[in-house]
Amino acid sequence: MKNFILNEFLELKLENQKTNIYVDGELFMQCKKLILNIYPWNEEFDKIKSIDAAALVNDKFSQENGSTTNHLLSPEEEFKGHCSNLQVWVENDYNTNLLHSNLAFPLLKRLTEVGDQQARRVFKDEVFKRFSTGEETAIVSLIESDYLSRDENEYLLEDPKITQNLLTVFKSENFHYRNTILNFVKKLGNSHNFIIRNFSEIAVNFSTRELSTLLNYLRVDLNFQEYNTFLENNLISFLIKKYKDLSSANLDGINLLLDVIGEKNFPNIKFEERRIDYGLFNYEVKEFYKRKNINFGLKEDPNGNLAFRIRPFNKLYSYELHFMLGRWITSKEELQLLYNIKNALFGNEEIIIKKIKLNVFIHQEYDEDDDFYDEEFKNKNEIQIFVLKLNHDLNVEKFEKNIELLLQTSMEMSEKIIILYKIVRNYYLSKIRDTETRIIEKDLFFYKLVDYYKKHGYDVILEFNYLRIFKIREKNKNFYIYFNNSEMLIEIKKIFFSSETDLLIQRIHHNNNNIFITVNFDS
Repeated sequence: MKNFILNEFLELKLENQKTNIYVDGELFMQCKKLILNIYPWNEEFDKIKSIDAAALVNDKFSQENGSTTNHLLSPEEEFKGHCSNLQVWVENDYNTNLLHSNLAFPLLKRLTEVGDQQARRVFKDEVFKRFSTGEETAIVSLIESDYLSRDENEYLLEDPKITQNLLTVFKSENFHYRNTILNFVKKLGNSHNFIIRNFSEIAVNFSTRELSTLLNYLRVDLNFQEYNTFLENNLISFLIKKYKDLSSANLDGINLLLDVIGEKNFPNIKFEERRIDYGLFNYEVKEFYKRKNINFGLKEDPNGNLAFRIRPFNKLYSYELHFMLGRWITSKEELQLLYNIKNALFGNEEIIIKKIKLNVFIHQEYDEDDDFYDEEFKNKNEIQIFVLKLNHDLNVEKFEKNIELLLQTSMEMSEKIIILYKIVRNYYLSKIRDTETRIIEKDLFFYKLVDYYKKHGYDVILEFNYLRIFKIREKNKNFYIYFNNSEMLIEIKKIFFSSETDLLIQRIHHNNNNIFITVNFDS
């Protein structure tokens, strides 16, 4: 075994015909082969300032000219080459231009960990240099590697060029990059100052979910006055500009605005818990829907939450919605239901319903085959309704065609956010038709299906094995059509939704009692 000591921390050993690097007496890594060819006639080599650049030029030239780099060296010759390279690197104070970055960077990090102060200084400068390049991948990689101490990381935010590069990563379309940089900044001291100071740049490409996470972080990290000032100076104008283009309105945006509204942020908005008799709730909401030619039913789901069944009159399908506390609205139907319940129970009162739950489990007698409860039940039960009570009658119509007018008004911040919420909500409900799941009782579904095919001269046998719904027999020939076969989806649309020309069936599934048809609408 041969060895070559470079300094008190670094040593090379030739072991089993391989060159190994040892740091502080422990094996660090095995050296790669020496494969770099220098072509004197290639002028590009004269411009090279680092081994990394030389390797790139070498690879490019070799590929273009069909040259090979497979010159065989003995293990002893390779060992001498590696010793020479690393000796030059050490004698030049760990100059990273003299060693490939794939080796120099991890080696510097390890030397730093064992107490090499010169390596520490070079390593720190190298990290800052890479942060200064502005290359997204490099910056994210450095953050994930956790190379610097907390104090050194905080120093990064004091460098204007590095700060600008970090903000560039915040604007990335890559969610992983944005999330990595946000988590990194949040760990630093006084990070909220950096976020507030650069909020409009940081959040420009954030989804509303990401934005909500960021706002919750600031809400916890700041005192009330600081957060209130942030809302006034940053958030209001940002949200108004973000939702100026209402065509981008979505459930996440609606939930974000609903989350921002509340007594935690605005003491003048009162958060209330209202309780209403279960039977009265059911009656009032049912009557409201009846006036809209819709049948409404209420029941308790297996988890003790409220389940609403809504069926338009003269339609074969219904919707079933489940409400749980502590979650955002997950469908357009849920949003519309909350809005309708508010109108049914509280008329024109200026409130926004956030959540609904059943206060006491129901112990009533009912037919288990019936989707809806009887209105007669044994115990008195209550519905809990969580609402935001608004103090003012706000004129939404005035701002619908020019949302930016909100910025110019003297209204309180809470009023501006409420108006923006109503504008976005109303637009979403009136303009956007998203995915729906329609429910049809299984017996009814098959009755209509069999009837349809019999009229076309087919004998239908229904099957459910392996997602096989039925087979069609005609002149003793069997046809097997699966549930989500494209031909089958077209036929089901003809049977159940023939008048809705813009409707597309995406998929169908079932349980013991119901058929669930997921549809969307061709815009």
